[in-house]
Amino acid sequence: MPMRDVQNEYDAAVRKVQRTDKLPPKLLFVLRAVSSCFGFCMSIFLITIGWMNRRNCEEDKHIPYWLIVTGVVIFISALNFPFYLIGWRRARQALAPEKPTETDIKNATPFKMHRISRFTFCCLCMCIPIGILWTFQIYHDHDNCDSLTYWTAFSVSILYLCWMCLMVSVCLLGCCMVGVSRAAKQVTAVKQKKQQRSNVQTA
Repeated sequence: MPMRDVQNEYDAAVRKVQRTDKLPPKLLFVLRAVSSCFGFCMSIFLITIGWMNRRNCEEDKHIPYWLIVTGVVIFISALNFPFYLIGWRRARQALAPEKPTETDIKNATPFKMHRISRFTFCCLCMCIPIGILWTFQIYHDHDNCDSLTYWTAFSVSILYLCWMCLMVSVCLLGCCMVGVSRAAKQVTAVKQKKQQRSNVQTA
């Protein structure tokens, strides 16, 4: 396939993803608000459980501190939405009566919190697997660990694994759709060439 055709196909795929990725503003606002509230509640719960039982898990003393660190990281990530509202208000006041774009809002967001949230999210994805390993290692011997602390860590581990399975499934589904689309294009191209040859022979 020529390089130009590959580039055109890539650009078309990117434009298609950009079109389908844009959710209605109200729905996107609600999703951000709900995820932020969930993040705050979950982070406070994890920090509280980990701090109260930091000396009540003799089987593996890392688990309570892992809950505290995870809670702090989630709390910082959840700050993205309140700071987003501040950026939206600043951008709206600066550009009134025009409507601010997402770029304008991000530029007006204090401390570039959207970048900090992305960094903390990456840290969260790296630190949670370590806690999953610690949690599963003492599954059969968790009697020396506070019950609420252990099962909280176990629940966080299961939620993360389910989320990872969902993300992998979505990626695989996307790859399959791209592969099927390319295969269909190739089949169509072959049929068109055969039809052109038959037309030339009959002529």
